[in-house]
Amino acid sequence: MGKLKKFSLVFITALIALLLVQCHVGSLSPITVGKKVWLKNPAAAWEKEVRHHISVGSSIASARELLEFNGFECAYVKDNDETENRWNPSRASGEGDYLSCSEEKSPWLACTESYQAYVRYVREKATEINAYVGQWCL
Repeated sequence: MGKLKKFSLVFITALIALLLVQCHVGSLSPITVGKKVWLKNPAAAWEKEVRHHISVGSSIASARELLEFNGFECAYVKDNDETENRWNPSRASGEGDYLSCSEEKSPWLACTESYQAYVRYVREKATEINAYVGQWCL
């Protein structure tokens, strides 16, 4: 086998391995700076991981920055958001504003895991942190 063929085989294998790791682990760049939020299942382990990185009293902006850096999509939800209250009837008005972040991963071809983190805040400081994991399969 020639040098070019060997190099091509190693290169393609490395790319496939990197793609598989990216699909299973999530964003890799936070690992290099020590800010990786590991996606864990069951839910109790995931909630513990989120609370390890975001604690009560943390800045809501830093919580959002950390989660988005790890590949989550985040949005601020205001207490008076009629759309949110209509789509989430279990949420009672008056509970306060919160940061809602979610990420979906497909560790297996036919299944998707959904990771959510909710950070309730007052005056830009976290007051309550909750995290949930859901899974659905075809």
